[in-house]
Amino acid sequence: MAMIFNDETREKMRIQLLENGFASIKLHGLKKTSVTDVANSAGIAAGTFYK
Repeated sequence: MAMIFNDETREKMRIQLLENGFASIKLHGLKKTSVTDVANSAGIAAGTFYK
């Protein structure tokens, strides 16, 4: 069953995704950073990232 996120959880997830994304870019560079890697590091699926 799909998880339902409330506004507080969404905001926390957004901040975590940004932090993980920036960390991945610093470590691997922009070209080698993928949405799937960033989403997985935050514990969500890539489809959830796009939603």
